[in-house]
Amino acid sequence: MTNQEAVQRTIETYFGALSVLDAEAAANLFAPDGILHYPGVPSCEGREAIRQYYQAVVSACATLQLVADQVFIVANRAAVKFTLQVTARNGRAVRAEGIDTLDLDDDGLIRSLRVYYDPAPLRAALEV
Repeated sequence: MTNQEAVQRTIETYFGALSVLDAEAAANLFAPDGILHYPGVPSCEGREAIRQYYQAVVSACATLQLVADQVFIVANRAAVKFTLQVTARNGRAVRAEGIDTLDLDDDGLIRSLRVYYDPAPLRAALEV
């Protein structure tokens, strides 16, 4: 079973990767058969599909700041209350808050990540 420090480290690395617009590093934190459940789009299954999804998102961003405001860890699972601030390449800015729930495997890789927030403002900001 993954220990609390390993779960915390994975969360910090994940949030940090997205905050520097590194889709590859974020995707590599998922198990090979990991699943990303993001509101309003079909689930991404497998590391490559997750990488492609994140690449599409970060390529539309000039800046992205993802902050873990509160983290709650129980065994291999965590819930993270987050704040997201994005400036799109088109100059539009958006701020959002939400919750991520993560389920990690024994190697500390993300088996499942489910995002809870209203994605409409972010989608609107990222439109060209």
